[in-house]
Amino acid sequence: MTRFLYYYQLERYETTRFVKRVFKSYFKKLGRGKIKFDGKARFVLVVALVIFLIISSALIFFTPYYLAAPIIILLWLLRFIFLLIGKLAFRPLEIRMEKKKVESVSQKLTSLPNLVTVGITGSSGKSSIKEILKQLLPQNTISSDNENDTFMSALEEIENKLTSDHKIFLCEFGELKIGEITRLCQILKPSLGILPSINEHHLDHFKNIDKTVDHMFELLQNLEAEGTGIVNLDVELVNEKLKKALPTRLIGYSLENRENELCQKVVLATDINLGTHGSDFTLTINGTEYIFHSPLLGKNHVSNLLASIICAVELGEKPDELVRKIEELEQIPGRLEYKRYKNIDVLDDTQSSNVSGFKDALGVLSLYDGKKVIATLGIEGIGHKSSDVHKFLGFITSKTADLILLIGKSDRTDSISAGAIDNNFNKKNIIRLRDVREVYRFVDKNLKEGDVVLLENSLPERYL
Repeated sequence: MTRFLYYYQLERYETTRFVKRVFKSYFKKLGRGKIKFDGKARFVLVVALVIFLIISSALIFFTPYYLAAPIIILLWLLRFIFLLIGKLAFRPLEIRMEKKKVESVSQKLTSLPNLVTVGITGSSGKSSIKEILKQLLPQNTISSDNENDTFMSALEEIENKLTSDHKIFLCEFGELKIGEITRLCQILKPSLGILPSINEHHLDHFKNIDKTVDHMFELLQNLEAEGTGIVNLDVELVNEKLKKALPTRLIGYSLENRENELCQKVVLATDINLGTHGSDFTLTINGTEYIFHSPLLGKNHVSNLLASIICAVELGEKPDELVRKIEELEQIPGRLEYKRYKNIDVLDDTQSSNVSGFKDALGVLSLYDGKKVIATLGIEGIGHKSSDVHKFLGFITSKTADLILLIGKSDRTDSISAGAIDNNFNKKNIIRLRDVREVYRFVDKNLKEGDVVLLENSLPERYL
């Protein structure tokens, strides 16, 4: 029973996705992570077990054993159904708990009238922007946790972490349900909102791109009356749909000299230079030109830096000081993070899972001179477009990598292989491995100093 409860938690108690996950993985021996035994999990598990035991006991006492035994075995095989009943039984209690939590958090925020909330959402880039801003803004800044992607978890974190010492709250809105960003905005009242991207990453959750767009724009539509939205004009789905954000004041940013008449201001990066040791770019802020150098790798990080700089300036930070802070930025763990492993260059992109990030990582990989190796198990959450997207990724990967290490057996890795072979990539250079540990064993045996390996899209075991 606990195995299925773990899957239910992974799918955030979304019944349709949970049932699909069960049927997809029922006969697979997947590793199991640690269940978070909060009140909801305990309630759902106890109800499920009690129902199963009651039915089984009734069958044993009131039915011939030759009928009871096979029925009980069948019920045990279908025991995940009892978790669905447990979740349904918990819902009325959950609604009452949620109402009390909203009241408690609202009272707490009322006692913090000087708190400035910055909302960050999007299909990709939001976590990186949050981590950059934490290093650019004063010490009295606090941020939400990456794992807070449910309405209740976000409320709990606000209640537990915010104090009177905090002046800025960076709130990352994850893969919430439709309407939940609006509900959180009504409570948090953000005055700044950042939208760096909209892409295929959430199709498995929202089913189509129009719903994804509507969900992401909830943030900009629900800023405070004099709030400001900071938007990435290089992303077509952001640039084309900006009318959805009106009448919010908008500041656009671009690496590709793009503008939009709906933006009151546009910040353009020029003289962009991407290398294996970081990036350089120039910005004009309030009529003055500033040259920035960052140790972060890749074009996407330059874009994330633009959004962060604009936000920091809006919050009163001086551009001269930002130049210094950006030069001293620490690497962001798992997001094109440069490492050394036994004299081999490693690009750790294991916390990224989107098409834009994959392409950007390949661009950084191409800058190296030695043997170029990519290890990946593909991108989750793309839904019905997964096969086509992964074939495309395999095709473009074959143009850069000398070796492709595919982790796990799945439709994603099969499609990457097919896409690479379509570009006449040598089949012998496509190598199947079971897990990341095998990747490191392969690196130990086959790579030498000067070679580089890109670890791309390492995900939980449920996606292998």
